[in-house]
Amino acid sequence: MPPCFVVSKFVLMTRSKVLKQVLVFFFLIKLCEIFMNNILNP
Repeated sequence: MPPCFVVSKFVLMTRSKVLKQVLVFFFLIKLCEIFMNNILNP
């Protein structure tokens, strides 16, 4: 399981404000996309 999904799941499991959860979730996904693109396209 990719680390980004693990972190995203952890963020969603934590009890915080919904808006903050959504922002962090999308931020992690975007960060993962950039990270994966850098690995696949050095």
